[in-house]
Amino acid sequence: MNCNRLIMTLAAVLLSGIITTAFAVPPQISYQGRLTTPDGIAVANGDYAVQFRIYAESVGGTPLWTETNTVTAKDGLFSVILGTVNDIESVVFDGSVRFLAIQVGATAELTPRTPIVSVAYAMVAGSIDVSSSDCHECDTIFVNVVGPETIRSTADTTLHVRNEHSEAKVALSASVNSTSTDTVSAIKARAFKNQSGAVFAGDFVSENSGLGTTSAIRLRAENNSDIYASNGVFAQAENLGRGAARGGFFSTESGGSGIHTGIYAIGNSNNDRNCYGVLGVASQVGSGDAVGGSFQVYGGTGKRIGVGATAEAGGDSATYGIKTWARNSWIGKTYGGWFEADSSAYSSLVGCTGYAKGGNQWAKGLEGIATVNSIAHVPYGCSGSGSNLAGGIAYGGIFSANTVGGTSISLYGESNGYLGVQDESFAVYGRSGGNVTSAAYGGYFATSCLGGTQYGAYVLAQNGQNEVQYGTYSLSENLIGASSSFGVYGRSEHSGNGSSYGGYFLVDSTGTGTAYGGRTVGLSRSSATAYGIASYAANRSSGTVYGGYFEAASFGSGSKYAIYGKSSTAGYAGYFDGDVRVTDDFTVVGTKSAAVKTANDEYRLVYCQESPENWFEDFGEGKLVSGRVHIELDPVYLSTVTINPENPMKVFIQLNDPDCNGTAVIRATTGFDVVELQNGRSSASFSYRVVAKRKGFETLRLERMPGLTPEQVSAEASSQDVELQAEADRHQVERQKQNLSAARLKDAGAKQKQADQ
Repeated sequence: MNCNRLIMTLAAVLLSGIITTAFAVPPQISYQGRLTTPDGIAVANGDYAVQFRIYAESVGGTPLWTETNTVTAKDGLFSVILGTVNDIESVVFDGSVRFLAIQVGATAELTPRTPIVSVAYAMVAGSIDVSSSDCHECDTIFVNVVGPETIRSTADTTLHVRNEHSEAKVALSASVNSTSTDTVSAIKARAFKNQSGAVFAGDFVSENSGLGTTSAIRLRAENNSDIYASNGVFAQAENLGRGAARGGFFSTESGGSGIHTGIYAIGNSNNDRNCYGVLGVASQVGSGDAVGGSFQVYGGTGKRIGVGATAEAGGDSATYGIKTWARNSWIGKTYGGWFEADSSAYSSLVGCTGYAKGGNQWAKGLEGIATVNSIAHVPYGCSGSGSNLAGGIAYGGIFSANTVGGTSISLYGESNGYLGVQDESFAVYGRSGGNVTSAAYGGYFATSCLGGTQYGAYVLAQNGQNEVQYGTYSLSENLIGASSSFGVYGRSEHSGNGSSYGGYFLVDSTGTGTAYGGRTVGLSRSSATAYGIASYAANRSSGTVYGGYFEAASFGSGSKYAIYGKSSTAGYAGYFDGDVRVTDDFTVVGTKSAAVKTANDEYRLVYCQESPENWFEDFGEGKLVSGRVHIELDPVYLSTVTINPENPMKVFIQLNDPDCNGTAVIRATTGFDVVELQNGRSSASFSYRVVAKRKGFETLRLERMPGLTPEQVSAEASSQDVELQAEADRHQVERQKQNLSAARLKDAGAKQKQADQ
């Protein structure tokens, strides 16, 4: 195998050829690579002899170390541990850059050589254990002769203070006394890490097997100043990336039965000023959320309450279990309250439950009011969001209403546009998005009724003006997903005797405009197929299945077309993949052809013979016996034709033998006799063709085509096309208006989503 090219992947280099006085690491290198041919194709699977060398020079020079290994390549990939044949001595690496060279088999050494840089020296510091070291050894263990401030280690570098004396109480004591006006810190800790694990600038653990109080950290601040605050804890967190920044994080873990409190705060005041058990203030100058306080509860089998608020009052003042107030003087959203529930379990999730019980007054389970003074932003009376990452159902909001006798309305939407006739007004606006792998519904309506008629959705549009009115307007957008996008999805399930309709459209018009029971347009702006209508029907029982059923009623005097198909000359007005059955007349203005596949896999057309009268024909073979034979026709064929003196059959004889004097035919009603002329007595064979009138169509001859002529139909269709185009133009204008409204709401939703993140 000619291997003149080697694509190398340096997956990991663990070099420990440098042996320190304090510790040692195996002097080996883990190396991975890929063998290919000169044109980049992986070599065949198998074993290859590969020689590895380490140089001090990028070109020329004498190897500092070399060894030959047999590597096993699979799809060109191999892995090898260098140093298993010849040890890599510590003198190979003295702090200078080294270069790795490779030679496959008897081929020349590959170029260029691969530099081995600082990655190889990262493990100079091994695992450090100073549990038994004296302090004076720190200079030789942690700092080299130059004296850098950085200690490099591949393991924990822990300072263990083991003082088992009975009076020992403090593991580390730090004190700073300063008269400077700058910030003074007794202890300053900093931790840096560029990986995904947690980073702690300080990690304090307190363990107590006795009866006393255990505190990981005890802080006390005293300040006699009348100006500056005194902070028992002052914490500041900064995160320049996308991760969370927490000024303080408090967690309690215990296997005991006592109450566990992540934060316990008491505010006592003996004056008239406000007193806060907890006061949270958040300031955000960027685009992220600012949360005055965030409460989370995990674990256990009892109730989990993110915030538990109780207010009791016996006076005339109002009592609020929770009262929130929000104000935003800039362009961001303002929420009087935001409730969110998130769970990975199988239990139901309720973002917010409101329940009100009243007498003869209104009882409102949930009421939300939002007002803004700017027309550029959308106010939400109530905003609900549901998120489910485990495959279950997520509800943005659930509304329930129950009544005995009266009207029950689970959701009542009313919208009034006061800003002018150019702005839209939506009583209910449903939009679904952000779903790539499953279905997304802008609105889903289901109803269950024991007796009366059921409507999944009932929409009424009334418009006395000339503007277009929509009973239902549905928009579905799927921009990046591979799943289908439904403008309207209708589903009906029925187990009774009545009919079940996935969708039912009815137009009843007394005007002069065209009435469409349903009109669909399929428009594709890519290479994908576009369907005006695509229907599918299945019946798993014994009922008849119609992929499409079209009927034109006989009312009125106009033309009736159950189906009218029109296409350009380059397309098909109708294309059927399967058998086609016609139970009445079949008229073709053009030719009737059969497509026959030839030996060279081409399809050639053969054409039907046309006749001014309606004939059926049959063919056969016969043979004379002593110059005469009787041919009786097929009874099935006879049942399809009429043969009588007014409509005699036509018989055509073709002799197959030359030794015959010719023949004559004597016709009857069910067959015919073939007789040799001149009293011949031969046994000649022959072929025959019989033609007879089709039963029920005996008098037809060049009948005039009923209905409209193709020219008249084309003219009528052209007029319809003009009307459809005009309607399409009107819909385009309306669609632009709708898109503008949808864009406004979409922009508001996008800003909301960005704010939520």
